[in-house]
Amino acid sequence: MINKDYLYMRRYEDASKLEILDDSLYCYCVDVEERSKMCVSQLSDKYPNTAFVELEYLQKDEVRVSHLNLTFSLKSDNALTSLFSRYGKGRLYLEVSGMSNRLAAPLLKRAISLNMEVHVIYAEPSVYDPDVFKQNGLFENHPKQYDGIKPLPGFASIVDDDETFLFVALLGFEGGRFAYILDVVQPMDDRVLPVIGVPGYRIEYPFVTFWGNQSALLRPNAKENIRYAVAYSTVDAYLLLKRIFEENHKRRMMIAPIGTKPHCIAAILFAIKHYKNVEVVYDNPIHTVKLTKGLGTITDCNVSRLIDEN
Repeated sequence: MINKDYLYMRRYEDASKLEILDDSLYCYCVDVEERSKMCVSQLSDKYPNTAFVELEYLQKDEVRVSHLNLTFSLKSDNALTSLFSRYGKGRLYLEVSGMSNRLAAPLLKRAISLNMEVHVIYAEPSVYDPDVFKQNGLFENHPKQYDGIKPLPGFASIVDDDETFLFVALLGFEGGRFAYILDVVQPMDDRVLPVIGVPGYRIEYPFVTFWGNQSALLRPNAKENIRYAVAYSTVDAYLLLKRIFEENHKRRMMIAPIGTKPHCIAAILFAIKHYKNVEVVYDNPIHTVKLTKGLGTITDCNVSRLIDEN
C-alpha cells in the first residue's frame, strides 16, 4: 500500500520551522507535558494575524476560553459555532498535543460540519517514560485512573443488538485500557482487531506495546488479527480503518482510540465520516503525572481534506 502522508501531512523536526497559514484560528491546551506549550511559543509572534486561543477542559464536558474567562458546554453546537465565528476565521488549527480527546472530538466535528479548513497539529514527545506507566498501574488489567466508558461529547449513538460488530482497538503502552474495554464491550473473539503503531516514535516502542498488552492479546484470534499503522500518522490510521470497514462490507464498527494521539484523531475523524455505522468507545483516562519528556517531531495534518477525499 502506497503511503499517502505526503498528500495531507507535513512534518517538522524543529518547532521553529513549523509553518502555518496566517489569518487563522489556532486553538490549543496546556497540560502537564512540557511539549504542550512549545509550538505556540514559537508561533505567536511569527503570525500576528492569527488568533491563538488557549482552551481549558473542565468537568462535565465544559470548556473555558482562558483569555475571555468564557465557559460553555461542548455539547452545544451553537456555543461551538459562536467560538469559531467570534474570531472570523475560516481556517482552524487545532493543536492536540495537550488536548484531551473529550475536547478535540467535538471541536473537530463542529468545525468540519461548518466546512472550515481544519488542520491538526501534534507535537510528538522526544521520549516516553515506560517506568512512569508501570508505576501508575497502567499495565494492570483493571486500571484505576479512569473516568469510565462514556461517549465523547457529540458522539453518543444508539447501540443495536448486532453481536457481530467489529471491534478495532488502536493500541498504546497502556495494556490495562485494552483489557478493561474488552471486559466492558465483550466483542466476539474473532471480531477483535488490534492495531499497533509500526514504526513507533522510537524503534523499541512497538515491542513495549506488545508487552504492555500481552494479556489481552492472548485472547483467541487476537494476535492473528493484528494490523499495523504508522504510529505518528493520522493519515495511515484513517486509511487503515477505511480498508477494514470496506473489507468487512461496512459492518458496524466500534473503535477504541487508546493509542497514539494521531491514531485517536483518525478514529474520531472516521466516526465523523461514518456516523451511522461507526461508534467510538472511550475510557477517559485521567493523567495527572508527566508521561513523556521533551519535544520531538511536529506534524501538521489537513484533516478536512483527508476526510473529504476519503
